[in-house]
Amino acid sequence: MFKRKLLEKENEISRLQTELAESIRRQDYLKNILFNGIEGYINSVYIEPEPTTLLFQRRFEDIYVPEEIEEVLTKVEASFSDKLMELIREKKLNEVEVYKKADIDRRHFSKIRSTSSYRPKKDTVILLCLSMELTYEESQDLLTRAGLALSRSNKQDIIAEYFLRRGIYDVLFYKEVLYKHGFISED
Repeated sequence: MFKRKLLEKENEISRLQTELAESIRRQDYLKNILFNGIEGYINSVYIEPEPTTLLFQRRFEDIYVPEEIEEVLTKVEASFSDKLMELIREKKLNEVEVYKKADIDRRHFSKIRSTSSYRPKKDTVILLCLSMELTYEESQDLLTRAGLALSRSNKQDIIAEYFLRRGIYDVLFYKEVLYKHGFISED
């Protein structure tokens, strides 16, 4: 009886091993079909990208640029950074005093000074204008060079305009007024 039970168990194990092997073969077959199907789909839909340089060359090499535009581009004015440094020199100001009075971090000012294409936030430009005691017109010019402008539809801008037009250059007082009107939170 023991041998018979042992033989039955061996047969069952053998049958299970055969079923398992068959199941693995089916899985491999299905995976192969699935992967080949995915790969076929990718190959039928995917478009190999062109190298970036060729893409830009192809897009822009045939574009006609009118001579007037080329001429206008030769008359680009000084950047924000360049104009800021020019004003500091013209007014015989000390850079350290300017950024400290404007309450601007030394590293931030260094970035403004050394990066010609840098575009500061409007608050930063206004603080610099106040610290250098620029006229309203000079301030407008500096804001424009940073790609900015004061707007009559913005209360914070109206406060800045008020200070600049009246020659009130006290940065601390300016910040207190902004705080009072809810534009600066307490740090």
